[in-house]
Amino acid sequence: MAKYSKEVIETAKGLRLIDDTLFRLVAEDIPACQEMLRELLDDNRIEVIKATPQRKLGGLNRNIIVDLLCKTSDGGYINVEVQTGDQHDDFRRTRLHASVITTQKTPKGTESAEVPDVTVLYISEYDAAGRNKTVIRERHCLFDEDDRIEVSDGETIIYATTAVNDGSSHAKLLQLFLRDDAFEDKDYPAISARVGYFKGTEEGREDMCKAVDELSKKREQSAIAEAIKNVMEAFGVSVDKAMESLKIPSDQRSMYAGMINSK
Repeated sequence: MAKYSKEVIETAKGLRLIDDTLFRLVAEDIPACQEMLRELLDDNRIEVIKATPQRKLGGLNRNIIVDLLCKTSDGGYINVEVQTGDQHDDFRRTRLHASVITTQKTPKGTESAEVPDVTVLYISEYDAAGRNKTVIRERHCLFDEDDRIEVSDGETIIYATTAVNDGSSHAKLLQLFLRDDAFEDKDYPAISARVGYFKGTEEGREDMCKAVDELSKKREQSAIAEAIKNVMEAFGVSVDKAMESLKIPSDQRSMYAGMINSK
């Protein structure tokens, strides 16, 4: 790990499951992913056939990058997001994710009855739903002043938080998301093994450092791309002129032009 800076090594050492970098590394392992989903969605029948971290999806007017997108054996999709820090307009965020995934995963000409089921599991370090519940579900419903009836439209949003410990098995798993060390929990053997690899072996720590380093470089590149875009908009110049004014190295210009044109 000598090739990584002290800052990268310390950041990797402090990673927890609630942090998206470690979460993506752990959750791309199908047994660990499936174990988590079966617990938090209360469904032991869930069978994950594909788990893709850091997936970019394009909607009609907006692209999103999801922390994890799972495909299940019944043809449905489960998006898992982890959030730290403060509120992120969470209800609108989950609505956006569900709609983009539905659009992306519904082939042209699909009959309404064949639109895939989409679930968004939103795991936060704060109480995103604001209901003081460890896990709470959101579904569409029909209602008037006298009645309220749930609508089965194939979309489900589930909010899970580490901030509320109600003593349930859900809370037990979510409290593990706050640990920055290796652990062994007999109820979650696949998750324990995966975290143990990254936290308890030299190879795993190397993988974490690599992920942290790559993420740092991506964020730096995104900031530069945003600066180029701001110059373009402020002065009405082309991407080439903006990069020239910002003295972007010539061997990096095609990369930044591609990043800007893909937004």
